[in-house]
Amino acid sequence: LSMQKITGYSWKFFDKNASSDTSTSVNGRHSYSGPGYYDLRLVVTDEFLCRDTVFKPQYIYVADSVKPPAVSMNYATVVNNAGIKIDWNQFVKPDFRQYLLSRSAGAGSSVIYSSYNAGDTFYTDNSVNPQVDFYRYHLKVENACLLQSPNSTRHNNILLDVYSPSHGQVNFDWSAY
Repeated sequence: LSMQKITGYSWKFFDKNASSDTSTSVNGRHSYSGPGYYDLRLVVTDEFLCRDTVFKPQYIYVADSVKPPAVSMNYATVVNNAGIKIDWNQFVKPDFRQYLLSRSAGAGSSVIYSSYNAGDTFYTDNSVNPQVDFYRYHLKVENACLLQSPNSTRHNNILLDVYSPSHGQVNFDWSAY
């Protein structure tokens, strides 16, 4: 076919939600109806009506133009006298860019951890003093379009003071969140 004059182009964009997902122009164009991965097919025809086809599965990726949903945090728990482990559910959308974990203590809040690995599902904050201070954590996800999710539900660490005022008796003092 490469030696012959090309007389026709037939593009198929495999966008099942579009009113039309084909083109016959030399440089096929299509506006996709939503985010996701799409197959692409091009059939060219020469002057002798010979055809050649190229098919590329999952070749086109369209990023989502809306904010990603919030990620669920499972817990924030004290692991030792100088660390709090924060655990969350994995973000499974293909347009993941990064996690942004923030800590607030008092009036301010700042990002203490970011990761570009979608498989990360926990972080241990070793720059705290859980015996003295109280911390709140929230997590955001950023997608490929740099849009950020709403904050996750905030989780607080809980400090348990255990003491035994008399033999055989243990008291727990704690503050729920």
